[in-house]
Amino acid sequence: MDARMDMGLIAGIGLGEAHVIRNAGGRASDDAIRSLVFSHKLLGTEEFFVIHHTDCGLEYVTSDDMGHMLAKVRRACTYHRSPFPRRCASAAA
Repeated sequence: MDARMDMGLIAGIGLGEAHVIRNAGGRASDDAIRSLVFSHKLLGTEEFFVIHHTDCGLEYVTSDDMGHMLAKVRRACTYHRSPFPRRCASAAA
């Protein structure tokens, strides 16, 4: 789900009243299902509210596509010898 969406505002829930799991691409992936099971079994979540918007930009991006995008960013970044890497312009975009 788009991280810019304010779930409190959209669903009328207050801080700490919901365990929000965001999953790009609108897929019921293994990691999303694992998070839901964890939330239910260990945190006591009893209800789930699923939102999927149309024309999701990541819906058709494969794992290979994502790997290629991340490799491009990694190659474009250069780091100096400080323990804190400086932020490169391509990573910020």
